[in-house]
Amino acid sequence: MNGRTSSALMLGFLIIGVALGIVVLMATDGGWVGGISVVLLVMGAMLIMLSPFQKGASSYGPSNSMYHVVGGSVLLSIGVIGIYCAFMDVELWVAAVAFLIAIAAIGIGAALANGRKEV
Repeated sequence: MNGRTSSALMLGFLIIGVALGIVVLMATDGGWVGGISVVLLVMGAMLIMLSPFQKGASSYGPSNSMYHVVGGSVLLSIGVIGIYCAFMDVELWVAAVAFLIAIAAIGIGAALANGRKEV
């Protein structure tokens, strides 16, 4: 996928995310947290979905595709936790613990995916 196609897809997903965020902001009582969380959720899903099409694998460290998967997973988890906090009566420490668990799970998954057996 060339750079223009990738940029057009990212812009399309951003517009969809902002539109859904405005709907959540106006139609529900989630407030700004709910609207921004929906935008983050859509952008995280976009990064994960477009990760197989990323070029530029390096011989050292994880590939660009893995960076997009991890970054998208972090954005997705922030969006989900934000939506949960916006629409449920959740204390801040519960959200912080859920975020730490999500970050740990993403790190473990990325480490396992990048682990290669030396021959």
